[in-house]
Amino acid sequence: MRQSTSTLPPTQVFCPNRLGTGFRPAADDAQVIRDAAAIGAPAICLQPGIVSAEARRIATEAGMHYVEDRCLIIERATAGLIRPS
Repeated sequence: MRQSTSTLPPTQVFCPNRLGTGFRPAADDAQVIRDAAAIGAPAICLQPGIVSAEARRIATEAGMHYVEDRCLIIERATAGLIRPS
C-alpha cells in the first residue's frame, strides 16, 4: 500500500459536514481520494483546475459523489444560495 502524500491526516483534510475538499497539489489527488474513502467520506470536491481520471475512478469505485474543477463557494454564490441564519 502506498503511503499518503498528504501532509494532513485524513480527518483534517475533510470538512465537518463530511464533504471532502481536495485542496492539495494535483499529483496528490488519487491519494486524497483514497484517504477520503478510507474514512467513509460520502463525497469529494476537487478545486478549480483539477481534473483527474484516476481520482474519479477511485471515488466511483468507492461509491462516493465526485466533483472536480469546481469551487463550492463560487458555485453557491453563483446559484444565489446563502447560509440560513
